[in-house]
Amino acid sequence: LETVRTAGQGLAADDKPVAGSIAKPYTHVSDWRTQLRQDMKIQVFVKGQPHYRCDEAESTLHYIPRYKEWWVSDHEVAARHERVGYINVVSGSERPPTSDEKLWELWANAPSNVWQDSPHVKVTLEGTPGQEDIRFCTDESTLKEHHPGFRGNAQKINGLFKKQPGGAWETRKVVKVNYKTRKITITNRAPYSYGYSYYSSHSYYGTTTMSLDDDNIRELLFADHDDDAETGDTAEIGLKLATGVAGLRNMGNTCFMNSVLQSLFALTSFVGRFADAAAVEKAINKNNFLGTGGKLARAFSALVRKYAARTGGVVERDGQLSAFKATLGNFAPVFAGFQQQDAMEFFNQFTSFIHEDLNRIKKKPYVEDLDDDGKASDSEMADESWRRFKLREDSMIVDLFQGQFRSHLTCPETGCGYESRRFDPFTAVACPLPKPEKKKKRKKIRFYSCAAIAGGVAESEECSSESKTNSS
Repeated sequence: LETVRTAGQGLAADDKPVAGSIAKPYTHVSDWRTQLRQDMKIQVFVKGQPHYRCDEAESTLHYIPRYKEWWVSDHEVAARHERVGYINVVSGSERPPTSDEKLWELWANAPSNVWQDSPHVKVTLEGTPGQEDIRFCTDESTLKEHHPGFRGNAQKINGLFKKQPGGAWETRKVVKVNYKTRKITITNRAPYSYGYSYYSSHSYYGTTTMSLDDDNIRELLFADHDDDAETGDTAEIGLKLATGVAGLRNMGNTCFMNSVLQSLFALTSFVGRFADAAAVEKAINKNNFLGTGGKLARAFSALVRKYAARTGGVVERDGQLSAFKATLGNFAPVFAGFQQQDAMEFFNQFTSFIHEDLNRIKKKPYVEDLDDDGKASDSEMADESWRRFKLREDSMIVDLFQGQFRSHLTCPETGCGYESRRFDPFTAVACPLPKPEKKKKRKKIRFYSCAAIAGGVAESEECSSESKTNSS
């Protein structure tokens, strides 16, 4: 579900890192390394053997050190470094020999099954000395004429093979981060998903510890969320969100995620704020290491715009929906796989990251807890507690979702009678449905709005829902 884009300035996907070029421009925080957590994924530059690639022929020219041989074969064969291919030559040089230096050999099954040297495979060098590309020129009819029984594909050994870097960026999983010693421990193999579970390979393949400031590591960025997202007028997108609905394709056991997202899409006062990508980008808190550096906010903004574009249809799993899940899963690995999860845990984690990404407080001050002296009224204590809370936490999540719990404790000791009141913030409230008695087939459940509770619930303001026991 994931594709990776380079996180360094001016680096191609397989380029060797350049000192000082890692963090920018794709990270929003001053140093993406401060956001690293256990089980997150990053990329590491792994040195490899020299190889060349011909995209037109879809072939690879690679070197096998064990046998000191150069082989031309398909991509998937080259990845395993097996002695299987169309042509080969024995050479201990780090550069493939030209046909003038040494004859390449090919397989022919007539008169006998043997590898035969062929002067009809022309190999030349092109480009700057020391960085040459390799040109192969072959003609199928000529090869079959001079090598009876040749049944290879001449097109696979015909074209310009361009030199590739002696290594590649590979995905690894973070096992441990020590900011005091500036060390990071990563797996020696890439993490992978199998079936519906998310597995770590560090217990079997071992780990490697390296400097946290090493230029051979870089952050993992998923595909550009805006590649095919809706880019129309913000007012038009808002109208579609308010009046239309769309389906969300399931990606395994992701019903918990889709159900929460559909509930949020129904809240236009929330999703409407993500319709404008430029406004979201401007609102990102670039100094908050507790969030995702704005990545999840950008991914959700793209998903909201894609949802608006697909009203009346379905948002497919490829694209914005999978990119959103992959981004969240990298910062909260419990959601990285495809096993079932709790919908409320997903909502809490999602809103927490969005809150930190869009927190209007750039530098959080130290704020002391409010002590109850017994003199202030509940209303005064609630107001002061909320004021202090918003000195550190202030975002659209606070505006739309958060409230306060009032807790009142009284000392049970005889003669003491000390009382303490606290007002603590919350984002969501778990409301367990009552379990009916065995003999009763129906149970009435009443829902009250906050306004109704605050003003005293009248019978006319009451909303009730009566359903069968097995569906409650």
